[in-house]
Amino acid sequence: MNSQALVKINSVANPRARLICFPYAGGNASAYRQWSCLSAQDIEVIAIQPPGRSARINEPPYDNIQAMVNELLPVVLALSGVPYFVFGHSLGSRIAYAVLSEIQRLSAALPECFFVSASRAAHQGKAQSCYIHQLPDNELITAISRLNGTPEVILRDAEFMQMLLPMFRADFKIAETYIAPVVKLQCPIQGFCGVDDDVVKPQQMACWQELTTEFLGVKTYAGGHFYLEPGRQALLHDLRQQIEPNLIFS
Repeated sequence: MNSQALVKINSVANPRARLICFPYAGGNASAYRQWSCLSAQDIEVIAIQPPGRSARINEPPYDNIQAMVNELLPVVLALSGVPYFVFGHSLGSRIAYAVLSEIQRLSAALPECFFVSASRAAHQGKAQSCYIHQLPDNELITAISRLNGTPEVILRDAEFMQMLLPMFRADFKIAETYIAPVVKLQCPIQGFCGVDDDVVKPQQMACWQELTTEFLGVKTYAGGHFYLEPGRQALLHDLRQQIEPNLIFS
Protein backbone atom coordinates (compact mmCIF):
# COMPACT_ATOMS: atom_id res chain seq x y z
CA MET A 1 0.00 0.00 0.00
CA ASN A 2 1.29 3.47 -0.90
CA SER A 3 1.01 5.51 2.31
CA GLN A 4 1.45 8.74 0.34
CA ALA A 5 -1.89 8.06 -1.35
CA LEU A 6 -3.79 9.13 1.75
CA VAL A 7 -3.79 12.04 4.17
CA LYS A 8 -5.32 11.81 7.65
CA ILE A 9 -7.40 14.93 8.18
CA ASN A 10 -7.71 14.01 11.85
CA SER A 11 -6.25 11.22 13.93
CA VAL A 12 -8.52 9.04 16.06
CA ALA A 13 -6.91 6.41 18.29
CA ASN A 14 -9.80 3.94 18.09
CA PRO A 15 -12.16 5.16 15.37
CA ARG A 16 -15.68 3.81 15.34
CA ALA A 17 -15.80 4.60 11.62
CA ARG A 18 -13.82 6.10 8.78
CA LEU A 19 -14.86 8.52 6.08
CA ILE A 20 -12.66 8.17 2.98
CA CYS A 21 -12.82 11.20 0.69
CA PHE A 22 -11.89 11.30 -3.01
CA PRO A 23 -10.98 14.69 -4.56
CA TYR A 24 -12.30 16.23 -7.77
CA ALA A 25 -10.35 16.67 -11.02
CA GLY A 26 -7.39 18.93 -10.29
CA GLY A 27 -8.08 18.70 -6.57
CA ASN A 28 -6.10 17.22 -3.72
CA ALA A 29 -6.53 16.04 -0.15
CA SER A 30 -6.60 19.62 1.19
CA ALA A 31 -10.14 19.98 -0.19
CA TYR A 32 -11.23 18.14 2.98
CA ARG A 33 -8.94 19.84 5.51
CA GLN A 34 -11.92 21.52 7.26
CA TRP A 35 -13.73 18.23 7.85
CA SER A 36 -11.92 17.29 11.07
CA CYS A 37 -14.96 18.35 13.12
CA LEU A 38 -16.41 14.92 12.37
CA SER A 39 -13.87 13.56 14.88
CA ALA A 40 -16.24 14.53 17.70
CA GLN A 41 -18.22 11.48 16.68
CA ASP A 42 -15.08 9.27 16.68
CA ILE A 43 -15.00 9.37 12.90
CA GLU A 44 -11.58 9.33 11.28
CA VAL A 45 -11.53 11.43 8.11
CA ILE A 46 -9.02 10.33 5.49
CA ALA A 47 -8.52 12.03 2.12
CA ILE A 48 -7.11 10.36 -0.97
CA GLN A 49 -4.02 12.03 -2.46
CA PRO A 50 -3.42 10.93 -6.09
CA PRO A 51 0.01 11.52 -7.68
CA GLY A 52 0.94 14.71 -9.52
CA ARG A 53 -0.14 17.18 -6.82
CA SER A 54 0.73 18.51 -3.38
CA ALA A 55 3.40 16.35 -1.69
CA ARG A 56 3.28 13.99 -4.72
CA ILE A 57 3.77 16.73 -7.32
CA ASN A 58 6.96 15.11 -8.65
CA GLU A 59 5.19 11.82 -9.40
CA PRO A 60 3.65 11.37 -12.86
CA PRO A 61 -0.17 11.60 -12.68
CA TYR A 62 -2.41 8.76 -13.80
CA ASP A 63 -4.38 9.42 -16.98
CA ASN A 64 -6.40 6.18 -16.96
CA ILE A 65 -8.82 4.69 -14.49
CA GLN A 66 -7.13 1.31 -14.19
CA ALA A 67 -3.85 2.79 -12.95
CA MET A 68 -5.79 4.81 -10.40
CA VAL A 69 -7.72 1.75 -9.21
CA ASN A 70 -4.55 -0.34 -9.00
CA GLU A 71 -3.07 2.12 -6.51
CA LEU A 72 -6.20 2.97 -4.53
CA LEU A 73 -7.72 -0.50 -4.15
CA PRO A 74 -5.21 -1.71 -1.53
CA VAL A 75 -5.39 1.69 0.20
CA VAL A 76 -9.16 1.43 0.71
CA LEU A 77 -9.02 -2.26 1.63
CA ALA A 78 -6.46 -1.48 4.34
CA LEU A 79 -8.87 1.06 5.87
CA SER A 80 -11.92 -1.22 5.88
CA GLY A 81 -11.23 -2.86 9.23
CA VAL A 82 -13.89 -0.66 10.86
CA PRO A 83 -17.19 0.50 9.36
CA TYR A 84 -16.35 2.96 6.63
CA PHE A 85 -18.04 5.44 4.36
CA VAL A 86 -16.87 6.88 1.05
CA PHE A 87 -17.37 10.43 -0.23
CA GLY A 88 -16.38 11.53 -3.73
CA HIS A 89 -16.79 14.94 -5.31
CA SER A 90 -17.25 15.18 -9.10
CA LEU A 91 -14.58 12.97 -10.73
CA GLY A 92 -13.83 11.65 -7.24
CA SER A 93 -17.26 9.97 -7.20
CA ARG A 94 -16.55 8.10 -10.41
CA ILE A 95 -13.06 7.03 -9.34
CA ALA A 96 -14.49 5.85 -6.01
CA TYR A 97 -17.16 3.90 -7.90
CA ALA A 98 -14.48 2.12 -9.94
CA VAL A 99 -12.63 1.18 -6.75
CA LEU A 100 -15.81 0.00 -5.00
CA SER A 101 -16.84 -2.06 -8.02
CA GLU A 102 -13.54 -3.92 -7.73
CA ILE A 103 -13.97 -4.33 -3.97
CA GLN A 104 -17.38 -5.88 -4.60
CA ARG A 105 -15.89 -8.21 -7.22
CA LEU A 106 -13.40 -9.39 -4.58
CA SER A 107 -16.25 -9.95 -2.09
CA ALA A 108 -14.52 -7.59 0.34
CA ALA A 109 -16.26 -5.21 2.74
CA LEU A 110 -18.17 -2.42 1.04
CA PRO A 111 -18.86 0.94 2.72
CA GLU A 112 -21.89 1.46 4.91
CA CYS A 113 -22.84 4.20 2.45
CA PHE A 114 -21.32 5.74 -0.67
CA PHE A 115 -21.80 9.51 -0.89
CA VAL A 116 -21.63 10.87 -4.44
CA SER A 117 -21.31 14.63 -4.91
CA ALA A 118 -21.75 16.85 -7.98
CA SER A 119 -21.14 14.01 -10.41
CA ARG A 120 -23.00 12.43 -13.28
CA ALA A 121 -23.45 8.70 -12.85
CA ALA A 122 -20.27 6.74 -13.58
CA HIS A 123 -21.81 4.75 -16.44
CA GLN A 124 -22.88 7.85 -18.35
CA GLY A 125 -20.65 9.68 -20.84
CA LYS A 126 -20.53 13.41 -21.37
CA ALA A 127 -21.45 14.79 -24.78
CA GLN A 128 -19.02 17.51 -25.82
CA SER A 129 -17.44 18.71 -29.04
CA CYS A 130 -14.02 19.40 -27.52
CA TYR A 131 -12.32 17.74 -24.59
CA ILE A 132 -10.79 20.09 -22.02
CA HIS A 133 -7.74 17.87 -21.61
CA GLN A 134 -6.85 18.35 -25.30
CA LEU A 135 -6.86 22.17 -25.23
CA PRO A 136 -3.69 24.27 -25.62
CA ASP A 137 -2.21 25.42 -22.31
CA ASN A 138 -3.74 28.91 -22.26
CA GLU A 139 -7.21 27.63 -23.19
CA LEU A 140 -6.94 24.81 -20.65
CA ILE A 141 -6.15 27.32 -17.89
CA THR A 142 -9.14 29.44 -18.96
CA ALA A 143 -11.39 26.37 -18.85
CA ILE A 144 -10.11 25.47 -15.39
CA SER A 145 -10.76 29.03 -14.20
CA ARG A 146 -14.38 28.87 -15.37
CA LEU A 147 -15.01 25.86 -13.14
CA ASN A 148 -14.25 28.00 -10.06
CA GLY A 149 -12.51 25.15 -8.25
CA THR A 150 -8.92 26.44 -8.38
CA PRO A 151 -7.82 29.61 -6.51
CA GLU A 152 -6.98 32.52 -8.79
CA VAL A 153 -3.64 32.97 -7.05
CA ILE A 154 -2.61 29.56 -8.39
CA LEU A 155 -4.01 30.17 -11.86
CA ARG A 156 -2.02 33.41 -12.12
CA ASP A 157 1.26 31.73 -11.13
CA ALA A 158 2.54 30.79 -14.60
CA GLU A 159 5.51 28.77 -13.37
CA PHE A 160 3.49 26.78 -10.85
CA MET A 161 0.72 26.17 -13.38
CA GLN A 162 3.25 24.66 -15.79
CA MET A 163 4.02 22.12 -13.07
CA LEU A 164 0.33 21.42 -12.49
CA LEU A 165 -0.92 21.23 -16.09
CA PRO A 166 0.09 17.56 -16.61
CA MET A 167 -1.99 16.66 -13.57
CA PHE A 168 -4.97 18.69 -14.81
CA ARG A 169 -4.74 17.07 -18.25
CA ALA A 170 -4.53 13.60 -16.77
CA ASP A 171 -7.48 14.15 -14.42
CA PHE A 172 -9.67 15.67 -17.12
CA LYS A 173 -8.77 12.87 -19.52
CA ILE A 174 -10.18 10.36 -17.04
CA ALA A 175 -13.16 12.62 -16.30
CA GLU A 176 -14.01 13.05 -19.98
CA THR A 177 -13.34 9.57 -21.33
CA TYR A 178 -14.08 7.07 -18.56
CA ILE A 179 -17.45 5.33 -18.77
CA ALA A 180 -17.90 2.62 -16.18
CA PRO A 181 -19.50 -0.76 -16.84
CA VAL A 182 -22.76 -1.07 -14.93
CA VAL A 183 -22.25 -2.75 -11.56
CA LYS A 184 -25.01 -2.51 -8.97
CA LEU A 185 -23.19 -1.86 -5.72
CA GLN A 186 -24.55 -3.78 -2.76
CA CYS A 187 -24.44 -0.67 -0.59
CA PRO A 188 -26.58 2.48 -0.38
CA ILE A 189 -25.75 5.54 -2.48
CA GLN A 190 -26.66 9.06 -1.36
CA GLY A 191 -26.31 12.00 -3.72
CA PHE A 192 -25.40 15.64 -2.95
CA CYS A 193 -25.11 18.67 -5.23
CA GLY A 194 -25.39 22.46 -5.44
CA VAL A 195 -28.69 23.97 -6.54
CA ASP A 196 -26.89 26.26 -8.99
CA ASP A 197 -24.53 23.62 -10.40
CA ASP A 198 -24.25 24.25 -14.14
CA VAL A 199 -22.08 21.14 -14.68
CA VAL A 200 -24.29 18.44 -13.12
CA LYS A 201 -27.99 18.94 -12.41
CA PRO A 202 -29.82 17.13 -9.57
CA GLN A 203 -31.88 15.18 -12.11
CA GLN A 204 -28.67 13.91 -13.72
CA MET A 205 -27.42 12.73 -10.35
CA ALA A 206 -30.59 10.70 -9.92
CA CYS A 207 -29.17 8.28 -12.48
CA TRP A 208 -26.88 6.90 -9.75
CA GLN A 209 -29.90 4.84 -8.72
CA GLU A 210 -29.05 2.55 -11.63
CA LEU A 211 -25.74 1.67 -9.93
CA THR A 212 -26.96 0.59 -6.50
CA THR A 213 -29.43 -1.74 -4.82
CA GLU A 214 -30.49 1.14 -2.53
CA PHE A 215 -30.64 4.76 -3.68
CA LEU A 216 -31.24 7.34 -0.95
CA GLY A 217 -31.98 10.30 -3.21
CA VAL A 218 -30.22 13.61 -3.85
CA LYS A 219 -29.86 16.45 -1.35
CA THR A 220 -29.13 19.97 -2.59
CA TYR A 221 -27.22 22.87 -1.06
CA ALA A 222 -26.64 26.54 -1.78
CA GLY A 223 -23.89 27.02 -4.35
CA GLY A 224 -22.70 25.72 -7.68
CA HIS A 225 -20.46 22.84 -8.73
CA PHE A 226 -18.10 23.62 -5.86
CA TYR A 227 -20.76 24.05 -3.20
CA LEU A 228 -18.47 22.23 -0.73
CA GLU A 229 -17.22 25.41 0.94
CA PRO A 230 -20.38 27.58 1.13
CA GLY A 231 -22.46 24.53 1.99
CA ARG A 232 -19.88 22.83 4.22
CA GLN A 233 -21.66 23.15 7.57
CA ALA A 234 -24.97 21.88 6.19
CA LEU A 235 -23.24 19.07 4.31
CA LEU A 236 -21.23 17.91 7.34
CA HIS A 237 -24.39 17.98 9.44
CA ASP A 238 -26.13 15.74 6.92
CA LEU A 239 -23.14 13.41 6.72
CA ARG A 240 -23.23 12.98 10.50
CA GLN A 241 -26.95 12.26 10.30
CA GLN A 242 -26.23 9.52 7.77
CA ILE A 243 -23.20 8.05 9.54
CA GLU A 244 -24.22 7.98 13.21
CA PRO A 245 -27.17 5.53 12.92
CA ASN A 246 -24.79 3.01 11.36
CA LEU A 247 -22.53 3.16 14.43
CA ILE A 248 -25.06 2.36 17.12
CA PHE A 249 -24.18 -1.31 17.17
CA SER A 250 -20.55 -1.06 16.07
